[in-house]
Amino acid sequence: MKMHVERDQQFGKIVTVDGNDVYRAYNADLKEYRVESGKLTVDYQQRIGRSGFLLFNNDSDPKILTMAFYVGGEDDDEAQINAARLTQSCARECVIRIGSSRFEYAALLSGSPTVEDTGVRCYLLVTLTLYAVRRLPLVSLDFNADTIRLTNPGTAASGLRIILTPTQKITSMQVGDITVKDLAAGVPFVIDGLSGTVTADGENRFADTDLTDFPRIDPGDNEIILSQAVPTTIEYYPTF
Repeated sequence: MKMHVERDQQFGKIVTVDGNDVYRAYNADLKEYRVESGKLTVDYQQRIGRSGFLLFNNDSDPKILTMAFYVGGEDDDEAQINAARLTQSCARECVIRIGSSRFEYAALLSGSPTVEDTGVRCYLLVTLTLYAVRRLPLVSLDFNADTIRLTNPGTAASGLRIILTPTQKITSMQVGDITVKDLAAGVPFVIDGLSGTVTADGENRFADTDLTDFPRIDPGDNEIILSQAVPTTIEYYPTF
């Protein structure tokens, strides 16, 4: 006997949460979704003569991603279970993809879902509201030079992961404005501006740096200068 989801028909776009198709996993069919920009905070001063502005800083809150699903099951109880499982899949930080778009959303549930009776037996309307960062998939680039130049197509600054894998032991070197010490040959030394860690061979190596701020990549052209050429991998998410 076929499962209910196999006898049903999907109408909405495919949605995955951490790579899992929510229609196949929870019989959750996307009804609609919307993405709203977060609040923008601007610190500025108007120029003398009121001819323009001096912009000191601007920052924006995460976007708000709202998704509504028709969630079904073999019976009303299974529909309730599927709704709970769908919600639980987004209860921790997750990555959501919708349809054929290249964008993905690093997302976190902002509160309790809205669960409504649709009037159709064994179907519920479940609405999830999430904080979300819209980005493209991870970019990973390899270099072996003392000057690294790269262009970020994103429109917002984002974290940068720098992985140094020297071919010989290095006592000390500069990576941009960061000093790193005691790099072993063939062991990746990771300055991770995505997760906020500094590690080598699984060990915490934060003390072997003079790090005050984790590295980030700005929109447009970027340059990282190393005091010596080392095989280096740069990773980041273009963020919008």
